[in-house]
Amino acid sequence: MYKNRQIVMLFFAFVVLSFPGTSKAANKTLDAIVGNGSAALWRNPGDIASRNLFYGSGGKEHQPHAPFTFIKEDLDGTNPKFEVRDRDGVKWKVKLGEETRPETVATRFVWAVGYFTDEDYFLPSFRAENMPHHLHRGQNLIASDGSMRNVRLKRSLKNEKKIGHWRWRQDPFTGTRELNGLKVMMALINNWEPAPSPKGTSTHTATRSLFGRLPPAM
Repeated sequence: MYKNRQIVMLFFAFVVLSFPGTSKAANKTLDAIVGNGSAALWRNPGDIASRNLFYGSGGKEHQPHAPFTFIKEDLDGTNPKFEVRDRDGVKWKVKLGEETRPETVATRFVWAVGYFTDEDYFLPSFRAENMPHHLHRGQNLIASDGSMRNVRLKRSLKNEKKIGHWRWRQDPFTGTRELNGLKVMMALINNWEPAPSPKGTSTHTATRSLFGRLPPAM
């Protein structure tokens, strides 16, 4: 029964995305935010079967490479997080706790059907150099030898900055088929954030985010 319901909801998501696009009111809101730029929440994924769901939106070429070096702890949100830099000089946000595995899988599902997502990677084991003696949060998730299990790494993209909080009922995509489809996907994976999202909305040239990225005005 549950499997059949998932199939029906996924079908409904594609039906929603086949309806006519943005309303005039929504377009005015988008224009007010991005100026002469363009806003994007979804794009046609093409051949979904050809998408690599193991590596996700970043692909194999963007996966993190050890060794990692600790930069600083991130106290935002409710889950233990900290920033590291890998051998290639790329900065990553490491997340610990029980959300790491399902959150990574969720990004794969939404990305598979065309939504922009962060470049998230799941590592079953992890270690970073120069770790502090004690973290404010999540110290119990670090073994005595400094190793960690089941972590999520989110790639930090250049020219990305937070521009506000995401609200499901007050956003620049209200009334669009793309946002309606995203709501269906959230129901499909049972992922709900009734309060304003701490993730916020961000701007950068790559336009990647679970909740939509707004490229900067040209």
